[in-house]
Order: sequence, then structure tokens, then C-alpha cells
Amino acid sequence: MSPDQARLETETKAARTEGPLLQVADLSAAFRTPGRTLKAVDRVSFTLDKGETLALVGESGSGKSVTALSLLQLLPYPLASHAEGSSVKYRGEELMGASDRRLRQIRGNEISMVFQEPMTSLNPLHSVLKQVSEVLLLHKGMTKEQARSRTLELLHLVGIREPERRLSAYPHELSGGQRQRVMIAMALANDPDILIADEPTTALDVTIQAQILKLLKELQQQLGMAVLLITHDLGIVRKVADRVCVMTGGRIVEQGPVRALFETPQHAYTQKLLAAEPKGNPLRAAPDAPVVLQGSGVKVHFPIKKGVLRRAVDYVRAVDGIDVTVREGHTLGVVGESGSGKTTLGLALLRLISSQGRIVFEGRAIEDLRSKALRPLRREMQVVFQDPYGSLSPRLSIGDIVGEGLRIHEPEEAGEVREGRIIAALEEVGIDPAARHRYPHEFSGGQRQRIAIARAMVLKPRFVVLDEPTSALDMSVQAQIVDLLRDLQEKHKLAYLFISHDLKVVRALADEVLVVKDGKVVEQGAAEQIFDAPREAYTQALMKAAFELEAVESGVVSM
Repeated sequence: MSPDQARLETETKAARTEGPLLQVADLSAAFRTPGRTLKAVDRVSFTLDKGETLALVGESGSGKSVTALSLLQLLPYPLASHAEGSSVKYRGEELMGASDRRLRQIRGNEISMVFQEPMTSLNPLHSVLKQVSEVLLLHKGMTKEQARSRTLELLHLVGIREPERRLSAYPHELSGGQRQRVMIAMALANDPDILIADEPTTALDVTIQAQILKLLKELQQQLGMAVLLITHDLGIVRKVADRVCVMTGGRIVEQGPVRALFETPQHAYTQKLLAAEPKGNPLRAAPDAPVVLQGSGVKVHFPIKKGVLRRAVDYVRAVDGIDVTVREGHTLGVVGESGSGKTTLGLALLRLISSQGRIVFEGRAIEDLRSKALRPLRREMQVVFQDPYGSLSPRLSIGDIVGEGLRIHEPEEAGEVREGRIIAALEEVGIDPAARHRYPHEFSGGQRQRIAIARAMVLKPRFVVLDEPTSALDMSVQAQIVDLLRDLQEKHKLAYLFISHDLKVVRALADEVLVVKDGKVVEQGAAEQIFDAPREAYTQALMKAAFELEAVESGVVSM
């Protein structure tokens, strides 16, 4: 045992003697809606010791995030309230009913939080430097120079490449994974005693996941920091957590040490979670199937402008000369780290952003077509985005969202016929058509993603870009969406461009794989060859990171 580990074990034992760092007892939370009250958390109790990692696991809507927000009194009052008898004690001090002043001292300083969706948590009007350094200026009283230096150090720690260049960047200029890393840097800035991590690696590729998990472990050893980890990824739980609480319906149905819970789960819901993962193999499509879309030498370069006249001094080569071919009934998986150019490639092939190179759809060159000429082709080329909540209009009902494409591309169609097609599309993706008059916020994450798929499929497209469609979903819901996509592909002979950092999902769907790094293709070929015998070092590193986690999840790798 190393000196650091021995010190941490001694401190942990001492903390247990003194009492838990965090003690939650009979925590209940409810939301008021017109005509009824919805109980989101029901008499939840657990403890968290210094240096310990406790995982809260469960599907969407189980109450995990509401529990975490309750610890820091961050629920939207007066719409939400806690029941009498709810108790949250930090170092023996009751936080329920604490003054706003005391809570401000604790938030971000003693107890910090990484939220699930960085795009809505980061201020779109402030640079990375301003947002990270603000935490240091407020809580640590640093000078601007000290805060800048510490910000650079934090960005380097969480895996941001070229941190000097990223200081002046705004959230919209970063990839999803880069934004999440900035959020983690902000949360770690003040060396908190407790870090609440709400799905901290959801948007990250497997190699960065491994780096972040290693970083959190190292920080725990250095600082004795406790981590409350909220996640749906059971592989991560088994790799990093000491104890697990399994939640469903707002209640903890089972808790205990990680090894015991994974090896001998007692509750039926726990057994269901452990059994849920994307399964099956890609459809066996004909190797000589017709080519639906082909790109040759596709490039997307974004200018870097400086000076008073805003002249281009350099370019970000997001996509730098990539060739792709997607055939009828085939799935081309595009994998790589965040910022590698995967999403940009998909948008370029759909002609949603400007690009160079040749793009041929159904035998017709479309790279030079203007917006008006492209419009008739839009019904044949669809996209399902990563975040269904952000891509679905909150002001439209589900029926209006799914039928929007029909109104644009088939305006002459009678209302009754259009309504019938909307109902059929919803039924096809497993959504009750009777719910078509409801709005996106009334559905779970998995249901919203099904609605997004229905919106794409209602027009009977030939080619669909799937941009991380399962990354924010629970493991059991991921499996359902993968099965749904496979069924739709078989039924309609769809051509998929499947963008993902989750290699287990790619393996379940893709016939061929394109490995991308810094805008260039590192390796491409049949999925079996890429997964079983990768040739390039970068591909080997991706596979090692992904399937080390998978091996841990299945119990092959020892803890």
C-alpha cells in the first residue's frame, strides 16, 4: 500500500469514527403541478464518508438528480418542496432550512456539483476564462493573474488540448465533451470536500472517460474528497465506486458495497439494470447494395480571424479530406474523441454547413446546390440529434413536431391523411399516439429521443445521420433505441451514418467503421476487423479504453 493510500485509509477510518461527512435521512421532495403533487424523492437515506465514492444508479425519472439538487437546496422553489423530517447534514450541520448566506458559502466551496448538460449550465455570453476564474475570484480571493494561471492548470488537468487557445473560447465554440470538461474544471477549482457529479462522463468519448475517472480518483487520494456519482453507466460504477444506491420511483430499493451488489443483486430492479445493455449484431446487408451517399475529399475549415479588420490568420481544420460511402441498408459508424470532427462531417454530408469536396446523393452531385434546389432532397436526408430536448421545440406539441416536415414537403396532403401518418410514425417508434397533443417536457429522455426519430422517419428518408442518439440515455433505454433503429433499418432499407463515442453501441449497429482524429481518417474498414484487429495505435487506444470498461462491467477485470 502506498503512503497516500495508507493516509487516505487512516483518514477515512477517522471520519467514520467522527461520523459521516454527509448524512441524508428521510429526504422527500415533491413538485406541485396544477391539480396534483408529484413525489419525486420518497424517504431517501444514505451516508457519504470522506474519501468515499457513492454511486446513485437508476433510470431517468428515478429521482437521482432531484436527490442531488436537494442536498444543496437547488430545487425550484416554490414549485418544489421538501417534506417535514427531511434531513441533510454536512459535517453534522443541518442544511435543511439553512440561511441563503450559509448555503452560498457551502455551494461551490465545500460541496461542488457538475451538472449533466453543460450547454445549459455554462453562460453563452462569457468566455471559458471568465467562467472558470469567476469561481476562483469569488471563493479564493485570487488576483486575475493567479486565477488565469489556475484556470490553465485546471483545463490541462481535465484534458483540454491547447488550453491557452481555449481561454478566450465561448461555449458554442467547444464540442460537447470539451464543454463537460470545462464544467468539471469549474467544480474542482476550489478543492471541495464533496463533489456531486451528475452524469459527468455522459458526453465524453471512452478515452476521455478513462482520463476523467482516473483524475477524480487521483484527486480523492490527494484531497480526501468524497464523490457522489450519479450515472446510468454501470461499467463506470463498478470501476470507481465504493458503494451503490439503486433508485427507482424516487426510492432507494437496494444499497451496499459495489462488489456484493454486482455479484449478488437482491432486488428485481437491480437485476434488470445489470442485464440491460445494447445487444445483437448489425443487419446482414448485401455488400453490393446501391450507394445512397458518397463523399470524396470532404473538407470543412473554419477561419480564425484576428485584428481590427478580422482577417483570417489560420484555419481550424475540423474535417480535412475525408472519403465516405454509405450503402442502402448499411450503417457506417463514425467514432473518435470529442472535437475530432464527427458531427461536422455529418452536417457537411447533409449540406447543413459549407464544405469543400464532392458529395453525391442518389447519383446526383449536391455539393454546389443552393438552398432552394436542396429543399426537395431534405425529405430524403434526415438527422437525429444528440440532445432531443434541445432539438424539439418546447412550444409545439408532439403531433406538430412530427408533422412539421409533412406540412413543408407535402402541403397539398389532406389534414386527415397527414394526421394518420403522424399516428403511424409515433406507433412505429413505440409512442402512444394519444400523447401527440402533449409537449416535450412531459416525456422522459428516452421518449423524447423516440419522438425525434419519428420526426425523421415520417418522411420516409433514404439516408439518416444519427448524431450520438443514445449518449444521454439510460443503459436499458439505449438497448431499446438500438433495437428500434435496427428494426426501422430492416423495414425501410435505411442508410445510416451513426456517430457515437460509445463503441458498444457502434458494434451492435455498424457494418463498417470510420475512425476519425483531428479531422482526418485514421483507420476504416469492416466493423469486425476494426473491433477485433485494429491496426493503428489510436484505434487500439480507443478499443482498450472502451472494452476495459466493458470487462470491468462483466467482472472480467479485477478491482
